[in-house]
Amino acid sequence: MAYRLLAGPDPRDPSSSRLPPASATRRPRIGWFARLAGEPVHLEVEAAVQECVAVLQAAGYDIVPRAAPYDVAIVCKVWGTLSSAGAARAAEMHPDRWRSEASAAIAATAARGLALTAVDYVRALDSLAEIRTGVADA
Repeated sequence: MAYRLLAGPDPRDPSSSRLPPASATRRPRIGWFARLAGEPVHLEVEAAVQECVAVLQAAGYDIVPRAAPYDVAIVCKVWGTLSSAGAARAAEMHPDRWRSEASAAIAATAARGLALTAVDYVRALDSLAEIRTGVADA
């Protein structure tokens, strides 16, 4: 369910809208996973996912274990670019204060964002669109 929300169209980007889904003629099937290609997962999160799986199975859904429908390394790269661009935007809004008032981590993120090119940013948006399509088609 969460992936359907994430994969949906972005109201700020008309090119991200998709055709409405075809009507379902069989029981809904949901793919799930609790692990991401070597990334750490808290035990509480894994337990909560297992609990959701049980609830959905009890409600009559076909629940199918599967791998994540995206490459974690690509998601991390896109996140790094977009979060850096966002931090740079905030830094530009406060040019006289951000270096002294931001934490070291935020200042470093903003500095990376300030070094990005427009091409870097648009490539990240293109990759994000590919991720969304992959999630929606999974």
